[in-house]
Amino acid sequence: MMINTEKDKFSKKYFINKKKKTTGNKKKIFFIIFVLFFINYISIFNIMKKINNISKRMKRFENKEKPEEILDVEFDEKAKNKYIKNQLLFCNSNGIFSIPSIENKIAKVKAHLNDISFNMYVYKDNDIIGNSINSSGSYEATSTNHVIKSLNYYSQKKKLSKNDITILDIGANVGWYSFYLSKIGYELISFEVSHTNDYILKKTFCLNQDSNVAIINKGIGFKEEKCLLQHEPNNVGNGIILCGDNYQMSINSKEYLTENIEFTKLSNYIPYLSKKNLALIKLDVEGSEGKVINSGIELITKYHVPFLLVELNVNLLKMQGTDIKTFLEIFINNGYLISTQDFLSKRYSSIDDLLKIPRANLYIVYSKFLE
Repeated sequence: MMINTEKDKFSKKYFINKKKKTTGNKKKIFFIIFVLFFINYISIFNIMKKINNISKRMKRFENKEKPEEILDVEFDEKAKNKYIKNQLLFCNSNGIFSIPSIENKIAKVKAHLNDISFNMYVYKDNDIIGNSINSSGSYEATSTNHVIKSLNYYSQKKKLSKNDITILDIGANVGWYSFYLSKIGYELISFEVSHTNDYILKKTFCLNQDSNVAIINKGIGFKEEKCLLQHEPNNVGNGIILCGDNYQMSINSKEYLTENIEFTKLSNYIPYLSKKNLALIKLDVEGSEGKVINSGIELITKYHVPFLLVELNVNLLKMQGTDIKTFLEIFINNGYLISTQDFLSKRYSSIDDLLKIPRANLYIVYSKFLE
């Protein structure tokens, strides 16, 4: 009996210990499951909270106003004001349109030249214009001063105030010329094909909402078409434009940062611009200058735009299929003088002399306007 009793005691003790151990393991497993559930709950809660905040911001934005679509063929004073209105909506959207990948690459700087200063956004590095403004506060200071001198000449000759004068900035990049000249008081129509640069331009506009700058996120070309823009790794604000066969060849290229871009014709804007006091066209589009000039030949020659600041880059022009001599003859044959010095220098160059220059800023002036 004693043996049986001892066996019974042993059996009960064993099963009790086993039960305790099993219960302890269950508690541990339950605790781990609870912790994991709690962590997931917090994560889901935070995600839902973020979604809810975005939804609220979107509702606030919807309750205000949405950007308006603008058709180029209807470009007029109302369309121009819609561009500026949409820019103001961008500024007042509480960051809805914020793009972190661009924000990480840019910085706010103090730009200045002569007695004009303003805040603007530029690329932090790997960009010629950004590097220049970061280090000196300005970009192409000499050319900018030549532009100011020519605009003063225009306003005095036409007896106009600065806010009655319009300037086209084709290839605005991050907006040095656009915002500097607008700070002086001129009206700017600024074309920039890059979506990244367009974002930076709008960010700068938000810092200078009194500026009369209409930003149009399109390039100027022969026709309405979609192309590819390849940014240069060591000069990210600039890019080479590829259309047609070149577009198809490069669309899968991983070598450069690329963007799908849109082109329009400058002729779409002639009804508006021909009624304005268009004093200057600044043109810097990395080799596509020939396409722009052909697209806007009627505006330039029929309405005799007095001053054009045009970048000459022989290699890039050839890459875009432009014959350099034919390109220069367009101006000469229509009564323009070309200088590499200044608009009003009276030191003008022949086509033969210009063909020897691989790269320069061309100061092109309508000769009869100087009489």
